[in-house]
Amino acid sequence: KLDIARLNLGIALFYGGNADAAQKEILGARASMPDRPQPDYLLGLINRGTGQTAEALEAFTRVEKLDRDDVGTAINLGQIYRQERKFPEAVAAFRRALAGAPFNATAAYGLANTLVLAGNADEGREAQECLPSRPRSHVVHILAQGAHRAAVAARLQHVEQPRCTQARV
Repeated sequence: KLDIARLNLGIALFYGGNADAAQKEILGARASMPDRPQPDYLLGLINRGTGQTAEALEAFTRVEKLDRDDVGTAINLGQIYRQERKFPEAVAAFRRALAGAPFNATAAYGLANTLVLAGNADEGREAQECLPSRPRSHVVHILAQGAHRAAVAARLQHVEQPRCTQARV
């Protein structure tokens, strides 16, 4: 479809250094696919990359409304909230990300770091101890986040979960 081509062009333009043209293409695609999260996710990335934090927050919030379980969106929201020193919101976002992807190192580090910054040093240290240390398992969980999540998750029932995900993290 033309909309997907416009999204891909927007990505290429952004990585080619033309954020304005990228945003124009993605906004055009979003107009014809308002119920899809991809345009807003890309707008969120572009806005974060160009220092437009408020616009990035708006874009990722729209994605979250369309797909509450999207791990990348939760991580981006957590990072934005942490940057704005909205620690309770950041902690909640990182915990949502970890609920969907327990081996995600970015989410785990974000949670631990945010807890420390928020003044919860003990809980932050505990969360730091839970940082994923098995990259192979991390890759398997990334794969489980895709379109075949249920099939991959069924095969992963034997994979040991991080010891702290059952606790507070």
